Amino acid sequence: MGNKDRLRGKIQTVLGLIEPESLGVTLMHEHLIVDYAQNFGVPTQESSKSTIGGLTLQEQQHLWHQPLSMQNIGHIRRYFTQNKDNMILNDIHTMCEEAARFKARGGGSIVELTIDGISRNPTALKKISEITGLNVIMGTGFYLDRVHPPDMNHRTVEVIADKFISEIYEGVEGGICAGIIGELGCTTKLTDNEYKVLKAAAVAQKETGVPISIHPGYSVESPFVVLNALKSEGADLSRVVMGHVDRGLLSVQNMIELAKMGCVLEFDQYGWGCSMYHALLHGIDYPSDFTRCQMIRELKNYGFLKQVIISHDIALKTRLAKYGGEGFEYIHKNMVPYMLKRGFTEDDINTLLVDNPKRILTVQ
Repeated sequence: MGNKDRLRGKIQTVLGLIEPESLGVTLMHEHLIVDYAQNFGVPTQESSKSTIGGLTLQEQQHLWHQPLSMQNIGHIRRYFTQNKDNMILNDIHTMCEEAARFKARGGGSIVELTIDGISRNPTALKKISEITGLNVIMGTGFYLDRVHPPDMNHRTVEVIADKFISEIYEGVEGGICAGIIGELGCTTKLTDNEYKVLKAAAVAQKETGVPISIHPGYSVESPFVVLNALKSEGADLSRVVMGHVDRGLLSVQNMIELAKMGCVLEFDQYGWGCSMYHALLHGIDYPSDFTRCQMIRELKNYGFLKQVIISHDIALKTRLAKYGGEGFEYIHKNMVPYMLKRGFTEDDINTLLVDNPKRILTVQ
């Protein structure tokens, strides 16, 4: 039996293949082990406005090196990029406790989208899955251009695709296999190397049958550019998850246009709150979680609910329950009851959290 035949009709987790019915309630975009600080680095005059958040550049550089504490956590919740410690999740014990809160609410699976560039740790993911009993689906891919490997200019589409395919079929670190390609990093103006990664993802998707997850840039046009790039390479857009559609850039009409292209719309910023980093540096006013639900309800009314999934995209200490954040249980603890009071049915919730993830993650 060939590799693709072996995977077809199954879902691939870090512990091996499972039947789709075993997936259960699923968060489609999270991070359990991640070093997001690599994506930013120590604030400099070029990388940060010198007085953002009321701090001078010197004060920002001092804050970068401080441990997260009760004295600075309030500021860091709003300006998450200004503290290195906040952006590193690497304690397996803590993350097992955090993930267990989701399981206690009836959770079954977490799609973990940390990839090359932000410190993926397959062995740690395997341990978390074993300890918690949750299914963990690991990604393969490259994040934004600025954290690509030094030799990326010299890697061909074929070489990159072979890496993705190998990590899906053979795995890494003793056979821990990926079950999704992504989240693939795409800057607002897609770079040559990011386009090359998208081409490779299309090749790997056609070979393996796994889905693709996208981190789009900060513009209304970016998701459309990415989808058109994937489409031109023969990717199956019905198996492409467009992440972060709920950052505040896209209108419902934009979302409808994306849905008509066939992709899956991922509302994965639930529980984020007020990000002053995005507001001041990117001009993005994050919508409330209530607004997110209203948008999904409109998409439901237009007949697109089967193309919607939801998650938190937790990658920061400030968002963990241990540090006073909402944690991985937030959607089930708060938003599901709210949605049931605002025009959603139990079947709708099941569609968003069980049926759609099951369909997307099942290898075709």
